[in-house]
Amino acid sequence: MTDQFAAPPPPAPKARSEDVSHRLRIYSINMAIRMICFVLILIVPGWWKLVMLVAAVLIPLFAVMFANDQDREGQSSPPPEPSGGPLLLESSAPVVIIDSDGRIIDEDSTTSEE
Repeated sequence: MTDQFAAPPPPAPKARSEDVSHRLRIYSINMAIRMICFVLILIVPGWWKLVMLVAAVLIPLFAVMFANDQDREGQSSPPPEPSGGPLLLESSAPVVIIDSDGRIIDEDSTTSEE
């Protein structure tokens, strides 16, 4: 008999060499774009020089973040959110229920009479 609520097994993680190769490729592409920005500083006129300089300064910051961004497909999904029902805990302490008017309701009775 199969369990209808069983989750599928998570996919196998990428090999370390494949992961390093992918990160290096992403970082190298970003650094190539940065070098193009430096060359364009010499070629483009006016305020475009400032745009290329800002891009050349900011690209390394983002290149590291993009290269270190892990593949989300290989990770298992987060645990499901709990349902809206109450969380029930077993306890030896007495239960005290207070209604919206501030009256105490015994755990044995459902209403409080005054």
